[in-house]
Amino acid sequence: MGKVRSYIIKKTAEELMQLHNDEIALDFEKNKQIVDQYLDTRTKKMRNKIAGYLTGLKGVEAHRKQHMMAPAAVAPPEEEKSSRVR
Repeated sequence: MGKVRSYIIKKTAEELMQLHNDEIALDFEKNKQIVDQYLDTRTKKMRNKIAGYLTGLKGVEAHRKQHMMAPAAVAPPEEEKSSRVR
């Protein structure tokens, strides 16, 4: 089971990701500073939840990018099947 996050946390983090994707990193501390810079969060807890969600999103993005760029395992060519009738 995954962690439950409120709609506000997810929506805010996704919007921030779209607007400032190049600044967001896999580093939680850096993401906290970015959230502070661009958002006026009411509490430290909310800032940390948004920054943590951003870090997770960036990790998923990096993982997908890595696996999409990795060369696919080359399957051996299929042998030609003889034209036997069964």
